[in-house]
Amino acid sequence: TTIPPQPPRRGIDLSQFASGSSGSGRAQVGLPVGAAFEQTLSAIQAAGGVIEWNAPPNSAKFRLNKRDFWNTGGTTVKYSGDVRVSAAGPQASLVDISMQVDWGSMVPIMASAILGAIVFSWMMPVYGSMLILLALMMAVLYAWQFASKFPTDTTEKILKKLPRADAVSQAGSPAAATPAYASGGASNNQAATATSTPADSSSTQAGSANIADRIKQLASLREAGAITQEEYDAKKAELLKEL
Repeated sequence: TTIPPQPPRRGIDLSQFASGSSGSGRAQVGLPVGAAFEQTLSAIQAAGGVIEWNAPPNSAKFRLNKRDFWNTGGTTVKYSGDVRVSAAGPQASLVDISMQVDWGSMVPIMASAILGAIVFSWMMPVYGSMLILLALMMAVLYAWQFASKFPTDTTEKILKKLPRADAVSQAGSPAAATPAYASGGASNNQAATATSTPADSSSTQAGSANIADRIKQLASLREAGAITQEEYDAKKAELLKEL
């Protein structure tokens, strides 16, 4: 049986708009899964969120409300969120946070904008159509701000409070010291100390003895294979110039 071709869809496709009605973020945290999960929940609560359900140490659900005079006119806009934590190494985890707006809580704001435009258009009929168009534009702007921008900004703020894996690894590793010679472990540190100390110009005898000791140290490093003959000759010539 041949299936007849489907007629083209008419009307407005809301799926694309709905796909932008959430905000999400991901961060690699320098903590094991359990600790990363606990710190993520603490950061959500510090941002004003309330944990509704959690299954440690991998997933949780939360809600977060936004209410202020300038943006929402005193109306509470509600959001629901999800948390996912997965292992990314022995001491690293991936934290995913997503937030979705509750469109039902947006109805009072949208209705107020449209109702205000209707009232003003009735009071000033000359600008009626312009005011209605302006109200629709404001409604779309509010919808984008509350459905996409605020969730994205909120998830970014929460994730910034978590210790990133790269920052933890840099803080935990000792500062790398640049050796004065080729790789030679502790012997190189001795050579660097021996050659970096300036000669004491106040006492010629003390300076000569110091240089002689440093030349002996260089010789012992050369015999141990820590430095090459060329490096030994070059450093010895530099020390002899200080006499």
